[in-house]
Amino acid sequence: MRPSARAIILQNNKVLLIHRFKEGSEYYVIPGGGIEQNETPEDTVKREIKEELSLDITIDNKIGEYLND
Repeated sequence: MRPSARAIILQNNKVLLIHRFKEGSEYYVIPGGGIEQNETPEDTVKREIKEELSLDITIDNKIGEYLND
């Protein structure tokens, strides 16, 4: 599985999710995506948010990391 980075975006006590439809299923995801070669997780989050939501963000806090070797 390709490493990924995600952003939990909060505003007015609400969490921003992406609403998706795929192969007859409807679901919600936390925005983010795959980390490209020579890219930091923080750079990935900024790029993916720009691509998916057309937003420029700053990262206030890093909550954590999960490594699945």
